[in-house]
Amino acid sequence: MRYEVDHVIPRNRGGTDDLSNKRASHRTCNRAKSDRLDGGPVLRRSGSLARPR
Repeated sequence: MRYEVDHVIPRNRGGTDDLSNKRASHRTCNRAKSDRLDGGPVLRRSGSLARPR
């Protein structure tokens, strides 16, 4: 499973490309989340990949 950068607030919804708006995400999870603000149907098991509040 590969990791990629997930923008917590998607860029097309006003999010920035700053490090503070980026998280590591499994590719499959990031694709499922797409550009949703609520995180979508993402299941993140690692504490380091916890859903932002």
